[in-house]
Amino acid sequence: MQNGPCPLHSEPDSGQESLMKRPKPKRPKPLSEGQLKAYAHRKPLAGDERWAWRVAYHEGPTQHNVKGAGGRYTRREMADRLRDLAERGGWKQQPQQQQPKGKQNMRTLLALWLTHQRKRAKLGRITDSTVTLYTQIRAHLRPLDDHPLTGFRLATLQDWIDEMDAAGGAPRSIQDRYAVLRAAWRWGRARGYCAAVDLPPVEMPRIKGYVYNHRTPSAAEVEQVRAQLGDWAGVYLDVLRYTGARTGEVASLTWDHLQMKASNVIRLHKGLTAEQARIMPLLQHGDPEVRAQGEELAQMMGWTRDRICQIKNARFDHARLRLDGKTGARIVPISGPLGEVMEVWRAERIGTAFWPVSCPEKSFELRLKVACRRAGVERFTPHGLRRLASTHLIAAGTDPKAYEGQMGHKYAEGLSTYAGVVGENLQAAAEVLGRVHTSIEQPTPKEKEA
Repeated sequence: MQNGPCPLHSEPDSGQESLMKRPKPKRPKPLSEGQLKAYAHRKPLAGDERWAWRVAYHEGPTQHNVKGAGGRYTRREMADRLRDLAERGGWKQQPQQQQPKGKQNMRTLLALWLTHQRKRAKLGRITDSTVTLYTQIRAHLRPLDDHPLTGFRLATLQDWIDEMDAAGGAPRSIQDRYAVLRAAWRWGRARGYCAAVDLPPVEMPRIKGYVYNHRTPSAAEVEQVRAQLGDWAGVYLDVLRYTGARTGEVASLTWDHLQMKASNVIRLHKGLTAEQARIMPLLQHGDPEVRAQGEELAQMMGWTRDRICQIKNARFDHARLRLDGKTGARIVPISGPLGEVMEVWRAERIGTAFWPVSCPEKSFELRLKVACRRAGVERFTPHGLRRLASTHLIAAGTDPKAYEGQMGHKYAEGLSTYAGVVGENLQAAAEVLGRVHTSIEQPTPKEKEA
């Protein structure tokens, strides 16, 4: 067995011990001399006390490095060098005036700017949709393509903006185009592609604020607009005007919201396949022969007799509609005219969704705007139909509880917010005042002489 100390537990020699106990060098504090500052950014090499320094100056929030001013120095040597550099001057780096290749005009600058934006999109700094938007706006800047990069005259930019405004351009779109032009110009100016001047201030078209349409149409105007609406938009308007519902409540309707009888709620479309749903119009058809064919098909599919009778007797005479609004769900009865509309609509939409579009609320608002223009009627919104229903319910002296159940808000709110002034009501009010004053007994001629 080998005598002596174990190699794994041997004592380190003096050289190794000095390296292991060598303290970690402490980074010197930065030095400053005027605008110049020196930072120690790399530690000394082995056996050396000199740090690697870099010199920079600040212009606002931006920091610029002074090339060739740094190196490995002790803190005292770096302080002397920084003082000498500040006294000598000339340490500011002048930007090199780079010029784009080819003809120097806005076409070249915008092409370089768009290329830079595509590179930024690849790096994940902006989205691809932003680059697509920039590309679309670039097409509207083509009247300025041949303009030189020496600077813009105010008249040139103002004429360009006035032409877009006169052509019917939206004020917001014109401002977006000018913003893209200004961003490209600033980018080119920072890189020396164009003159180091700002774009002159121009007068932009004024953006009109949103104007709320509180107009309440008349029943005659609604009928004129209804004649301009077909397919699903006409049914949408009928539901609005016959129920006084909110447009969001109508947009969210499904076949489960339709209740065929008040005493026995039948969810006709629940659990039916498309093939089974096609039999329902046959069972409710007016021709007895067609109803008989529907019964044969239903029996072949295994429907019970009670189920067939339920569907045959499910008419819209006592139907109800469940509306899910912001004040909670409520049940409103379906009137006679709306019942006829819903019966035809259900026959057409058997086995499909209630509305054929994905966003019926917005789609109907656009269609209503076009229909008002075609009918020559002053524009009103879907909410105007709700105000019209509230006005007529209050004018007809509807019981407050029945009013609240139909409209889904308090009766007092309807009086203060929704209900408009009907001409007949004004005339009746004037007649009441007339009767009050004429009912007072007038003095006879003898009484006047006395």
